[in-house]
Amino acid sequence: MKNIRLQIKNLIDNGQFPQLSYNSINDDTHISGFRDAHCHVWGLGIKYLELDLSNVDSLEDCLNLISNSQKNRGEWLTGRGWNQELWSNPAFPSKEHLDKIFPTIPVALKRVDGHAYWVNSRALELAGIDKSSQNLIGGEILKNNFNEPSGILIDNAMILIDAVIPKYTEIQLENLIDKGIIEAQKVGLSSVYDMDVSPLQVGIFKRKAENSELKIKIKAYISAQNNDYIGFYEKPFFINNFELAGVKFYLDGALGSRGAALLEPYSDDLQNMGLLLMEEQEFYLKAESAIKCGFEIATHVIGDRANQMLANVYSKLRSKYPNAILKAEHSQIIHKDDIRKFADSGIIASVQPIHCTSDAEMAIKRLGENRCEKNAYLWKTLLDNNIKIIAGSDFPIESHNPIAGIDAFVNRKSQATNLPFFEYEAITLEEALKAYID
Repeated sequence: MKNIRLQIKNLIDNGQFPQLSYNSINDDTHISGFRDAHCHVWGLGIKYLELDLSNVDSLEDCLNLISNSQKNRGEWLTGRGWNQELWSNPAFPSKEHLDKIFPTIPVALKRVDGHAYWVNSRALELAGIDKSSQNLIGGEILKNNFNEPSGILIDNAMILIDAVIPKYTEIQLENLIDKGIIEAQKVGLSSVYDMDVSPLQVGIFKRKAENSELKIKIKAYISAQNNDYIGFYEKPFFINNFELAGVKFYLDGALGSRGAALLEPYSDDLQNMGLLLMEEQEFYLKAESAIKCGFEIATHVIGDRANQMLANVYSKLRSKYPNAILKAEHSQIIHKDDIRKFADSGIIASVQPIHCTSDAEMAIKRLGENRCEKNAYLWKTLLDNNIKIIAGSDFPIESHNPIAGIDAFVNRKSQATNLPFFEYEAITLEEALKAYID
């Protein structure tokens, strides 16, 4: 990444990208002025202040970290970051692994993408989940060979666990937000789009902005999947460095947990096409209601089936609301037939380039070479079709360092193999920088 930093420094010296600045310390160039267009500020705080299982390359090492941890949410132990794709056996872990360590303390650990829980038997018991429990719409309770819950819950099934975990207090949330902002500043971020924030978080940001305590610009998108914002904040506002700009929806899950909604089955699970988390008409009505309040619409879409639904709904919304801001968060797998709808509907593709390079080998397992080549991480195709892209990291899921994302945009090399991943979809450094600045 040092070479990328030097190239950016040269562009700044030549008068390009005046939004950026740099200073050199001990022969290292630190660049400031970037914007992360999709992140979770409090989640970055969790990464530094709570149990972090990211980048742990074996189940055994995960269990060792867990065994040395203590309760951190009331009587619960929580954490996040595990990724079975990094392990020698990439199968999902089970409740039994956790039961051996914590037989009585409930444990709930989110997968790196935030779309699956790994829990122990005590957590399942408190949530009322047993062999008679049925899958939720848009969610799956994985079962073992004895038809008992295995300890893995996908997407909407996670709600059952969330309902019984003690909520963060306002003071705890503020500490997590403060830590997230500090760490974001360290890597040169001066502006972030904070996704899926709760009404309580909006209140914390608002108070900090009123007291001139926000050191970076925060543009927030409030949770709307279950009408969370209604009755709390029902129109946009701006105060100092804080803007409540939009709402956030989810149409599907993630590729790693096989929850991304696909048009064809997963290559490594031929009975599975992923999960749609909302029906099309429900999504249209919820998005239209938010537009009428003046909000931007930001929607999580990863699989090509989800992106197709989004393109259909956004096309209808665009014809009725020509000035609405409509964003596709992630836009990872898009069928070529839907590219024109993206362009015609003025959809903004909010992408996370480092997802591509960190997930490359996993994506090939899930989709196969052909779909990866034709439909996955189509950055150049999007730009060639005059579709605006903005870039972020989805931190804490990926590194919050924008230089890592820019490097992924330009070089598009798998982190696992250091080999190019369908490199003809890479973009230029100048195009990458435009996606990372306001």
